Amino acid sequence: MTPGDTILTLYRRIDAGDFTGARALLAPSFRLTSTVHPEPMDADAWLGALALFDAAFSDVSHGTVVDAENGGEDGSEVRGRFHVSGRHTGHLSIPGLAELAPTGKAFRLPAEPFAARVRNGLVERVRVTMALNGGYKAVLAQLRGEAEPAPLAPAGGEEPAA
Repeated sequence: MTPGDTILTLYRRIDAGDFTGARALLAPSFRLTSTVHPEPMDADAWLGALALFDAAFSDVSHGTVVDAENGGEDGSEVRGRFHVSGRHTGHLSIPGLAELAPTGKAFRLPAEPFAARVRNGLVERVRVTMALNGGYKAVLAQLRGEAEPAPLAPAGGEEPAA
């Protein structure tokens, strides 16, 4: 499996709710960083947050696209973008915010560029650059009717900072 295939498999498992299978693809030292999470998240924290998200949304998809892979001595860098979408069918609980009852509404975020490092078949890190109108705040705004879903993304996408 190429590093890009590893990333695609990881997110397919997450989208299917197979968090045990997803965990098997993460290195013990795994860290996720993003513009929404100021502190890096380890595998357990990240998968726990995704499980809460998965419980609140049916048909959730990261819409993962791999744009480039570059190998090196310290692993392979994989760059791509997510096109996250879903339908709000369960209670949404985000720490620090009031629980949101199911609305039945669909959401779609703008493209979110990512860079990941894969070594020996395991994902060591994922960095996500979220748009100003992206992330969980955009999901909440769409569910509350305060914003429209993002338009379908073009084939190209901006690259995250290295």
